[in-house]
Amino acid sequence: MTDHAQLSRTMWRSGWRNIGQVIGFSLPLLVLGIFFGLGHDYTAKHGISAELHGAPLHEKIWPKFRLYFSRHEDELLYYEYASLMLGAGAPHRTHYAPNILLHRIPTTGTPAWPYRDFHYEYPPLALLPMLLPRLFTADPQRYHDLFALEMIALLYIAIGLAARMRRGYGDRVSLPRLATYGGVAAAAVGQLTTQRFDLFPATLLLAGLAAWQRARVVAATGWITSGALAKIFPGIVFPATLLAAWQHRRAEIPRLLAIAAMLTLACFLPLVWWAPGGIGALFGHHTGRGLQIECIYSVGLALWDFVHPIGLWTRDAAGSRVLGGAWPDAVAHYTMPTLLVLTGIITWWFARRRLPPSDARWPCAWLLLLATFVFASPIGSPQFVLWFLPLTLAVPGTAGHAVRRAFLYYAAATQAEYFFFYGKFHALKPLGVLGECVRWAGFGYVVVTLFRGMTAANPALATTTRGPRHSA
Repeated sequence: MTDHAQLSRTMWRSGWRNIGQVIGFSLPLLVLGIFFGLGHDYTAKHGISAELHGAPLHEKIWPKFRLYFSRHEDELLYYEYASLMLGAGAPHRTHYAPNILLHRIPTTGTPAWPYRDFHYEYPPLALLPMLLPRLFTADPQRYHDLFALEMIALLYIAIGLAARMRRGYGDRVSLPRLATYGGVAAAAVGQLTTQRFDLFPATLLLAGLAAWQRARVVAATGWITSGALAKIFPGIVFPATLLAAWQHRRAEIPRLLAIAAMLTLACFLPLVWWAPGGIGALFGHHTGRGLQIECIYSVGLALWDFVHPIGLWTRDAAGSRVLGGAWPDAVAHYTMPTLLVLTGIITWWFARRRLPPSDARWPCAWLLLLATFVFASPIGSPQFVLWFLPLTLAVPGTAGHAVRRAFLYYAAATQAEYFFFYGKFHALKPLGVLGECVRWAGFGYVVVTLFRGMTAANPALATTTRGPRHSA
C-alpha cells in the first residue's frame, strides 16, 4: 500500500470516528427529539380515543405508543406550582390536559406560597427546577418543552462530572462514549426522564460524590444537603459519609455538621415562620400514604394473595395508587423501621471497610445506599430509576460496565412494566404482578453488580486495556 493510500485510509477512518463521536455526544439530545416527535401535543391534534375505540388489537399498538409518550404528568403539576408562586394563578383546564393541582388558587395577581396557600409535597429546593422554565413562558406546552431541555442539560452536566471523576480514578473514559450511554439510558428510562425533576437532586448528589473524591469534605456535605433539600433520597448517604470523614478527616467534622445545619435551617426556618402548619402537612403527606402498589411489599403481598387470598384491593391516595386491606395497613407501619435498620447495616459495613475518599468503590457504595432506600421504601415509584442514572456514569472499570448493563436492563424493564402492565397491576391481575416481578428482578440484578463492585480488590485498576479504545 502506497503512502498516499495509507494516508487516505487513515483520514477516512478519522473522519468516520469524528462523526461517530459527534453523534454519540449528541445522543441525549437526539433521544429528546424522538420523545418530542412521538408525543408532542399529540392528544390535542389527533384525539387518541377515536383511534383506539373499536380498532383491532394490532391497530391499537401504535396509537397507544404515541399516547404513552404524549402523556403530560408531573411536569404539569410543576407548571401550576410555578404559576401560583408567580401570581399567575392556575388555569382550570389547559388546552391539552386537565388541571391536577390538589388545592387550586383561582385568583391571579397575588403570589401564592407553597405549604401555606396550596398543597406542595416536596422539600423547598425542588422549586428551583420548577420555576426556571416558567420564568420564560406562560404556555403549558412550551413549559413542558423547556422543562425537558432542562433535564437533558442536567444529564449533560452529570456526564461531564462523571468523566472527570473516572479520570481521577485512573479510568480512561471517552466523553462521547459516556454521552452515548447517557442517551441510551434516557431512552431506556423513557419519558420519565423529562417529566420528573429527579435528575436535579440526583445530579446534586453526583456533585457531592465528585467533591468527596477530591477530599473536599465540606463541599461534598453542601452538595449532599442541597440534594436532600430538593428530594429526601440524597440524605441517605450522609451517615456513611460522616463516618468516613470521622475515620479519615476528623478535623473537618465541625465544619461538616455546621454547613449541613446552616443549609437546612436556611431552607426550613422561613417556612416555619410563614407556614407553620405546612411543614407538618408535608411530613404527614408522606408518612400516611400507605403501601404504593409499585413497592416491593405490595408485590410480595400480591403474590401471597394468589396463594392464600388475604383480601387485597387498590385505591387512590394522595395522588398515587396504594394497596388496601388489613395486611398492607399492618405492613406499612414497619416500612420506616425496616429502612432505618437496613441503612444502618449497610452504613456499618462501609465503615468497617474504612474507605478513603479517593477509593474507587465509593460510587458503588452510594448506589447501594440508594438501592436500600428504593427497596425499603413504601413507595417504589417507577421514577426512582432516575436516582441511579447520574451515579452509574461515575462507576469506573469493569465494575462500571457491569453496573451500567444492569441499570439499562432495570430501566428498560421498568419502562416496559409501566407501558404494558401498569393498568393490569392496578387491578391486581396476574400479568400485572408478573410485570412488577420482572422490574424488581432488574433491580436485584443492579444490587448484585453493586455488591460485586464493592468487593472487588481494586476496581480503579480493573479497566479495559485493549488498545487505544476508551471505556464507556
